[in-house]
Amino acid sequence: MRYLVFIIAVMVHFGCAVGQQGRKIEIEFKDLKDSALYLVHYYGNSNMIADTAVREKSGRYIFSGRTKLPEGVYILVDESKSKSYFEFLVDGQQHFKIKTDTVSPHNNLAFINSPVNSNFREYSKFLSDKRQDVEKLRKSIAELKEDAVTDHSAEISQLDARLKDVDKQVKKYQEELVEKDPESMLAVLIKLQWEPVHPYDLATGNREDSIAAFTYTREHYWDHVNLSDERIVRTPIFHEKLKTYMTVLVLQHPDSVISAGEWIINQTVSSPDLYRFVVWYIVNMTERSNIMGMEAAFVHFAKEYYLSGKTWWASPTVLERMADRVRVLERILIGAIAPELQMWDTNKTVTSLHRVRADYTVVVFWDYECGHCNRMLPLLRDYYHKMRGEGLEVYAVCTKTDLDKWKKYIRERKLDWINVNGGYSVNRYDTLYDIMSTPIIFLLDKDKRILAKKIEVDQLKEILAIEMDKARNSEGILRKD
Repeated sequence: MRYLVFIIAVMVHFGCAVGQQGRKIEIEFKDLKDSALYLVHYYGNSNMIADTAVREKSGRYIFSGRTKLPEGVYILVDESKSKSYFEFLVDGQQHFKIKTDTVSPHNNLAFINSPVNSNFREYSKFLSDKRQDVEKLRKSIAELKEDAVTDHSAEISQLDARLKDVDKQVKKYQEELVEKDPESMLAVLIKLQWEPVHPYDLATGNREDSIAAFTYTREHYWDHVNLSDERIVRTPIFHEKLKTYMTVLVLQHPDSVISAGEWIINQTVSSPDLYRFVVWYIVNMTERSNIMGMEAAFVHFAKEYYLSGKTWWASPTVLERMADRVRVLERILIGAIAPELQMWDTNKTVTSLHRVRADYTVVVFWDYECGHCNRMLPLLRDYYHKMRGEGLEVYAVCTKTDLDKWKKYIRERKLDWINVNGGYSVNRYDTLYDIMSTPIIFLLDKDKRILAKKIEVDQLKEILAIEMDKARNSEGILRKD
């Protein structure tokens, strides 16, 4: 008999375990008439549909399947995919029920058999209450500051103290939740929001302390985040946190961006979805950057990941486009020798860029029908007249092919530098120099290495002044030696 009881107990236990496999999320949404609902999760800065449930005769919607959903923050979306009803968490326990109504779907939420969502619900309500407290306090402070007649400094100090107390209450509650279950989905969310707390001795407010505080923030920015935990990519927080780190805290120089980007990517390699997003984000960020020279970082990441077989998700079309972009940009990176150009001048003589003898050469691509060019060229001409005695030459490439209009424009505006026409060229200037608009300015040194590119005339003046100072200082050192 004892053996029979034991066998039954094992069977019951096994049956329960089997019953908890996969997912079954039941939604009771009072008075909702949608024929279907969608379950959507965050993925970096976008959303992905994870499951669909049709309305049953009972009015319920059941998201079920043999496999579990990836853990993260989910959104219940209406049948038109245009309206979000509420957010909730999906962790390892995926057999639970959600009840709400159409009167106030978010405020009237109730969770059954989902401890993490019950905690999330209480936490969200707590934050909402504290947010209202903060708004009231800030409004009171603003009103007191508007009164220019009476001194309200004491009252304002008291209100500031109350604001700080609210912050302490929120932090204390968060710490309690994390301590209670440090690996829960809710704990992941909370820790993503935490910012580094600076040591007390960084709070004096002088410049040195400001730099130290900034450095401390950068170095400790990810202290509370496990960058190998794939769940973080399925939250609404991770993308902005990554963006802040890569574009604000990291020095916007290619070498620094490459170093920081490689470090982040290496932390994520064991988590495929997270790794995929981070690689995509960093490559996209560096390609779209308006910061001069950042193409070097893009070329590095594109070659290291997309063009070396480490991006299994990329289609042949994407890889081909990436390879083409790398080929173009590699030729015109800062420090590279500028591609040779051979074009007709106004006398129909082929004129070579590399044969221009000058300490510094400005290569400008322009168009006589371009409004920006019409404003920029006189500024460049005046600067050229001032600096040509200092070793500056201009190699001006017109991108329009009407020779008569081109020559007339040159005469009328007294553009007495080296004028060549891109329509009568031995090589494709637009491909070689990535010219998709005008005007575009490149600055080259005497060896035709690229010092700067895609800059305005004011920037050209600043950069050339720095380069000339460096050259003079270098010559002075050589003379001393």
